[in-house]
Amino acid sequence: MAMEGYSLKDVSRKVGLPPRQVIHWAEAQLIRPEIADTTGTGTARRYSTRNLKEFVLARELVGLGLTVPRVQKFLRVLNKLPRFLEDASGIELVRQRDGTLRVVGVRWAGRKRWGRFKSARAREGVTWIRLDLDAVRKEIAEG
Repeated sequence: MAMEGYSLKDVSRKVGLPPRQVIHWAEAQLIRPEIADTTGTGTARRYSTRNLKEFVLARELVGLGLTVPRVQKFLRVLNKLPRFLEDASGIELVRQRDGTLRVVGVRWAGRKRWGRFKSARAREGVTWIRLDLDAVRKEIAEG
């Protein structure tokens, strides 16, 4: 019987991260395995498809210069929104002068236009970032 979810090797191959990076982010609780976490010697972590999306988002945001604690905070906010990573096709972010990220827009699956939040304050932004979640899904499927 095949095990449910993705192993360390699967995650590493699908999202293009070295195994040590995947382990480090799991140990730092940046990404929490949804299917199985280690409970002792010999117990392997098992990751969900949602976890794979989180790894890709974390990889991209860290690559843009955000710190792991900032990315962790951002992912925790996303995880409070049920089905967000499944239903959104894009996220528009603004990195502010103090380093915080603010979600200022979302593009929902099947829609061409971006929806902007009224709280978006463009002049406070240092960097605008658009994350294409459809591309993330494609990367995971092809990986």
